[in-house]
Amino acid sequence: MTITIENKRVVNKLSKLSHKKHKNIEQIIIELVDNYEYLEENNTDFTNKYKKLNPLEHSTLLKFEESELDDDLDNIKPFENVEDTAKFAKELREKSWK
Repeated sequence: MTITIENKRVVNKLSKLSHKKHKNIEQIIIELVDNYEYLEENNTDFTNKYKKLNPLEHSTLLKFEESELDDDLDNIKPFENVEDTAKFAKELREKSWK
């Protein structure tokens, strides 16, 4: 049986894993399928990895102490300089991953 993988991303992932584990790609695929079968046989739930919590029960309200600066905060307008929100959001996401 011959399997042709045309998706370059899959080929790259398998190649990297093959080099990392010092195994050929056939052995890597067998290992992945075996692991998946094991998890499936043991009723591993792939959709709910973490328990969902009620945010109302597991959150706290932030309380800030009043200060002399509070009067000046009325004049502050955050993001006043932002003209294009989509561009601004994209830049924030890009900067956060660096």
